[in-house]
Amino acid sequence: MYHVLNRAVGKRHLFGKDADFEAFQRVMIEAHQRQPIRILSYCVLSNHWHFAVWPDADGQGSRNGDAARITSCVPVSIDKSYQYT
Repeated sequence: MYHVLNRAVGKRHLFGKDADFEAFQRVMIEAHQRQPIRILSYCVLSNHWHFAVWPDADGQGSRNGDAARITSCVPVSIDKSYQYT
């Protein structure tokens, strides 16, 4: 089992409006379709998120896979929408 999380820098909000949460959900669904993994639980808050996942095989959900995509693409898209960068 792995605990996967991402927290915003400087106490910024990753999710400030419903559309942000919806965009995150779309990315999660796409990632899960490409590489199904058991999601035991998750929690999404305005400035961070947590997932408890249980891979079926070694390397599933590794930093080189969808976990890296999720942890990088969501904050980048949010940063652009709020003009943080």
